[in-house]
Amino acid sequence: MKTFNKIIAILLILVLCLPFLTGCYDAVSIETLAYVIAVGIDKGENNNLKLSFQIAALSNASSSDGGSSSQYKSASVISVDCSTIDHGINLINSYISKKINLSHCKAIIISEDLAYDGLSEYIFTFVNNIEVRPNCNVLISKCTANDFLNMFQPSLESVSARYYELILNSSSYSGYIDNIYLADFYEKILDTTSQASTLLVNINDKSLHTQDINSENKLNGNYLAGETPINSTSKTEIMGLTAFKEDKLVGELNNLETLCHLIVTNKLEKGIIVIPNPFNTQSNISLSIGLYRDTSISAELVNNFPY
Repeated sequence: MKTFNKIIAILLILVLCLPFLTGCYDAVSIETLAYVIAVGIDKGENNNLKLSFQIAALSNASSSDGGSSSQYKSASVISVDCSTIDHGINLINSYISKKINLSHCKAIIISEDLAYDGLSEYIFTFVNNIEVRPNCNVLISKCTANDFLNMFQPSLESVSARYYELILNSSSYSGYIDNIYLADFYEKILDTTSQASTLLVNINDKSLHTQDINSENKLNGNYLAGETPINSTSKTEIMGLTAFKEDKLVGELNNLETLCHLIVTNKLEKGIIVIPNPFNTQSNISLSIGLYRDTSISAELVNNFPY
């Protein structure tokens, strides 16, 4: 009888443990997913969208313990004309051999033409997508987002995703850009007491502004994205900010205006400004500036305009 009771007890324990012994039947391998590094949104034909994805290409690499692991090596760009963002993702899923995954998306790049019409619909779609992280950056492109992604060649970094992460952190020591997340932009376009801003990007084609580089304004270092006199294999630039009224683009800020914006919003950590040398009109002086304390702002309405 005691032996029988022991057998029953063992069977009961096994039955109770069965749920914990089962494998992950619904687990998804990383080899079956297409990890998107950046998303580009442009105006398409017939009031449609042109959706572009910069997708990381996984490569097998040997790990230190003799095994193998998957790492990001390069990226490819694929685009589709669609009616909505979700529709475009579904179309891409039916075309490629892997499922689109946005959990590692670092940047959402939207063309300037589209931003003038309003971005609420697209921002709400990304915010409601559980795969998109709130610390994904929002960027406005003066060229098409598709062209920007196709011309994107990260300098000093072999991994595109890593480049997005590091270049946007340069706001802490350059003062020429501001690290603006999707969650911040979403909050600002709904805020009734302040307005949103985003990063400005462009392709730098030297042939378009070679004659403007020698102007006094350019020599003093006032640039928008795509205008800097930098020679590099990378043709893409992130420089300055865009200004919004609610969800619509209304203006742009060059690098010096961006630095002023960071001062007003108490976000400047360090930056460089160039001023004429008061002792020699033929030369300039570079000043390194930072905030000693928070900015004190006083505003009043003069002729119905804030002063």
